[in-house]
Amino acid sequence: MNYPLATKVLIAAGLLTIAGLSASAQTTIFDDTFNNGSTVDSTAGTPTADSTTYEALSSRTVTTNPSITSGDFNINMTTTAGSLVEFEAQFTSTPVTLATVGNNIELNITFTDTTGILTGSGYLATGLYNSGGAAPVSGGLIDGIDVAGTSGNNAGNAAGWQGYVGQIGSTGNNSMVNVRTTQSGSALNQDQEALIGGSISSSKGYDNPKSSTHFGQSTAPSVTLVGGDIYTESLLITLSGSSQLTVQNSLYSGAGTTGTLLSQFNSGALTGANDPTSSFDSLAFGWYEIGNSATAADISEIQVLNDVTVPEPSVLALGGAGLGLLGLIRFRRRS
Repeated sequence: MNYPLATKVLIAAGLLTIAGLSASAQTTIFDDTFNNGSTVDSTAGTPTADSTTYEALSSRTVTTNPSITSGDFNINMTTTAGSLVEFEAQFTSTPVTLATVGNNIELNITFTDTTGILTGSGYLATGLYNSGGAAPVSGGLIDGIDVAGTSGNNAGNAAGWQGYVGQIGSTGNNSMVNVRTTQSGSALNQDQEALIGGSISSSKGYDNPKSSTHFGQSTAPSVTLVGGDIYTESLLITLSGSSQLTVQNSLYSGAGTTGTLLSQFNSGALTGANDPTSSFDSLAFGWYEIGNSATAADISEIQVLNDVTVPEPSVLALGGAGLGLLGLIRFRRRS
């Protein structure tokens, strides 16, 4: 159709306007404040939008068993050097897939540093994974993931999880992003561990394979937490290009991501073998204590957000009007 120049300019301008007017729509996939039936170390059930089953793992005996009470999830570790503790959970039964460039998924965990976390030497870690439909080991593995030669939990459950881990090191230790891939071949319970790779502790962390490549290593800024203070760790995974992800790990003071930024680092572009999944349905949070001090956290909220790009309602209306104008022009030219 050979439209007049003025009409072509008008149509082109309208299409450019529509293309530029899109919005970021953030959806809350999961938001647990521990008031809606979540449990710890029970038989794994189907997650809801605000509750799930958390399975705890540790390499040492804990002071008290992990517990969930109204508004609080407590997890702790004894005064033993070289110990780790974490929890794992599925947050949805329908995986979130990053399908369009710009889509992202964000995990925010708000906690009180009740005792000792990053006040000595160690790592604070959080991760997002594709579980392939496999729940963590029911009942957890308290004092059971570093027993050399112990079989029974080397396959299935979280051993098959694939995803990304953000690790924040205390003063003198590297902060980094790791890729966690399917574990196999060790016949060890530690294959169920999802946060601390064998590069940090081959006798306790996942090691088959270990995270052989680290992204965003940095010793700055130094991070030392204050006992009794509230913090939020945020792990953000973005589809930054075709078959390309970036991972950002941040730590904020206070509840939520509006407080003072204490630490932040980025992975850079992850592709190929370093990009095993773009779908997520599971999470983990915990820490590794290198020193010899007791550690404990009281978690008040775990939140998973999904951000996608969609047209504004006004843009859709503008697009409809533009198509109507185009149809009217064609109709009048045929008359």
